Amino acid sequence: MKKKNNNKEKGKFKRPLLNFSLILVFLFALTITGTGDNTTAAISPDKISELVLVGPPGPMAIPLAYLAENNKLDDIAEKTTLKIWENQDQLLAMVNGGEPPHFVTMPSNTAATLYNKGIDLKSLDISVWGILYVISTDPSIKSIEDLKGREVVVPFEGAMPDLLFNNICQKNGIDTSKDLSIYYASTPQQAAQLLLAGQKDCAVMTEPLATQVMLKGKKAGTDFYRSIDLQEEWDKATGLGDRIPIAGTVAMPEIMNNPDAINRFMEEYTLAIDWLKNNPDEAGVLGSQIEELGFEAKPVAESVKNTRWDFVRANECKDDIETFFNVLADQNPKIIGGKLPDSGYYYQ
Repeated sequence: MKKKNNNKEKGKFKRPLLNFSLILVFLFALTITGTGDNTTAAISPDKISELVLVGPPGPMAIPLAYLAENNKLDDIAEKTTLKIWENQDQLLAMVNGGEPPHFVTMPSNTAATLYNKGIDLKSLDISVWGILYVISTDPSIKSIEDLKGREVVVPFEGAMPDLLFNNICQKNGIDTSKDLSIYYASTPQQAAQLLLAGQKDCAVMTEPLATQVMLKGKKAGTDFYRSIDLQEEWDKATGLGDRIPIAGTVAMPEIMNNPDAINRFMEEYTLAIDWLKNNPDEAGVLGSQIEELGFEAKPVAESVKNTRWDFVRANECKDDIETFFNVLADQNPKIIGGKLPDSGYYYQ
């Protein structure tokens, strides 16, 4: 793993070139037209020469970085490498390439889309259960009802945050075409810039961008508030609790013939999530030390604190996942690949 001011390399990374929240929301809207041929490769009963983990360029990659940095899987692999996907095309290239990865962290609807398009992956877990907030400069905004008559910035029309926000509004009796005004930003970064420039005062945002806006605003003398926790509003709308199955990790075909390795990964990944939750400041430091991730410690640590983390096996939270997918698919079926994934999607 390449660190700042350290020439020793323990793993390979690619530097993210785009804002993580932009990438994440873009992938929530992912519609894939072709995925190529994927054949399950035979795995030697001996140690894997190189275990390849792939994650996004944001805090969701830190548990994977923790595994690689601390050699937590050295009993099943000679070395563990973490690679970072930057965008849809690169993720697909990694998945379909000549050296496919073994485990990938990605949004849950992206995993469903890939599966429905023919990639024989297995969903292992949901570990991220909340990253969505309404950020504003108005301390009087406390609930969805308080948005009536206001303009709300939403990034990427038709992406997951947009669909979820619209559903929550509808469940609260708010018609987003009449009772409030939605300004669609072209990217999450544009939404942030509109807030920071004082051109807009209220926006739907995902972590870590929500935390970044609040910290930058404070530094510039503008107070931003985490006005609405959309996970809590989801609970009010569905009765399923303030947890939304946002993202998790999948096992790729390359590793499917090695159930022992999959189980060992899940054991250590669970512990990595626990470490992250219990040590957000240290997680921020780890992120800042990995040059290719391009993190600063404080924003990452604060974002970790404002993200709901909990490792739950996918086959144990299937009802939550399918409820979430149905909400999205009712508005845009393509966002999950056209249909609910069948039972083969869930690792048993």
